[in-house]
Amino acid sequence: MTVQEYLSKIRTYDTMIQNKDYDYYRLLELTKGLSTPPSDRDKVISSPKGDSLCTGVIELVEIENEIHNLIQARKFIISQIETLSLSNYKILYHKYVMGQTGKEIMIELNYNSRSAYSLQLKKALREFEKLYGNTYKNKR
Repeated sequence: MTVQEYLSKIRTYDTMIQNKDYDYYRLLELTKGLSTPPSDRDKVISSPKGDSLCTGVIELVEIENEIHNLIQARKFIISQIETLSLSNYKILYHKYVMGQTGKEIMIELNYNSRSAYSLQLKKALREFEKLYGNTYKNKR
């Protein structure tokens, strides 16, 4: 895996978190529809509806755990970016965390040319790779 692929995982995790969050709230609404009034509690224990409610709750907990793991993985990569020199941190943060384009970054960080931006980006990627390349190099 290249340094760019590794850092791009941040945006992938963002998308996955959004999708899991959607799944969670959709399942939550479905599970709420399976609950029964308190007067029918004895019937729920032996009914398929009760089993569906239990299954729904288990699935909600599983999705919560998946979301938590994705957030932790995202935070881990961001914490690595945060250890870089300030100029390298800024450019990688804007590109890979905020998802800005080269043009947007040039304006935001006051680069006066495309080549200045490209040089700084290459420098930042080299610093990141030097520090953390061993954590992602042979992974897919």
